[in-house]
Amino acid sequence: MEAKNADMGESYPSSVQECQFEPVGDWIAREFDFIPTHAVSVLYELGRDQLERLDRPDINEQLIIFPAGWVVMFHPRELEIERFIKQNPAIIADCGFLVYDSESFGILLGMDKPGFVFYSECWEKLQRTLLRIK
Repeated sequence: MEAKNADMGESYPSSVQECQFEPVGDWIAREFDFIPTHAVSVLYELGRDQLERLDRPDINEQLIIFPAGWVVMFHPRELEIERFIKQNPAIIADCGFLVYDSESFGILLGMDKPGFVFYSECWEKLQRTLLRIK
């Protein structure tokens, strides 16, 4: 049996037995720190932070593009998840994320898709991927 989230129009399991994953919004808030994109870009532009795009190593450092439309980037709180992302940027990119390694912040995830699409197409896929490594 499924219930409807009236706010988001999403379906989710209504019983514990049916639920493999917690709601994605709760998981994001628990597992990631929210870093203002502006802070990252200012440090980078001032030359106070080194930033490397891991999911696209072919991108020249001078062509780093900060995610459009989002005011935050996401930093995993757990070292195990940060290591996995750093070692497997292509897997994370397949979930729809831009993967950066920042000298000041560590691993950062960016996005360049609209929020509603991003929850269903990217965050849920990332949640399933990362829960497998725990």
